[in-house]
Amino acid sequence: MGVKKEDVYKQQEVPTDLLAESTPELLHDKSRRPTPKPIDLELLSPERSSQLISILLPSRLDFYRQPIEHISAAPTPTPPAPAETRRERERSVSGAAADLLAARAVKPVPESLKAPANTAIYGSVSTADVLTAVRASLAENDEAARVVLSEEDVRFVGLTFEAEGAETDRVKHLGNFEVEISVKGSSEVVRRALRVLPQEG
Repeated sequence: MGVKKEDVYKQQEVPTDLLAESTPELLHDKSRRPTPKPIDLELLSPERSSQLISILLPSRLDFYRQPIEHISAAPTPTPPAPAETRRERERSVSGAAADLLAARAVKPVPESLKAPANTAIYGSVSTADVLTAVRASLAENDEAARVVLSEEDVRFVGLTFEAEGAETDRVKHLGNFEVEISVKGSSEVVRRALRVLPQEG
């Protein structure tokens, strides 16, 4: 009435040619190992890469950063935010994906959020941040996801403090800027507007 040992451990015949191929000596012999087939990866031309960036990248990239506020003697109380704004703040995620989503939802900036142009920010917006936003934009398209870019392919244009010896690969204050994205080997340069806006709360 139960399961017998013979039923569980039945001997199965294994073909001798499989046993011969699985001996340790043959497994370590590199000359007898099958060679892997190379993967044919179709690379995009630099011109096509530039076209895809031009087509798929939004006309303006928005980044949100916390402004550095100067401490005043008597801070002014701020009115309570509406419930919808609080929910948005609770759900906000710091990073390129959130910046990209914000850029796609092109909406005017309320007057209450506008700050003087040279207001310093905590942290910065660097070419690496811009590159991350560009890659996130391109990742939505199968062909564009194969575009190869590096930080050296992204640069800020017309920074007024370049002559002062400041860093040219990042901005450290609120304002409107312009970035250039160029693919190595392509003569076409893609320019986009970039805004650094104050982050709520």
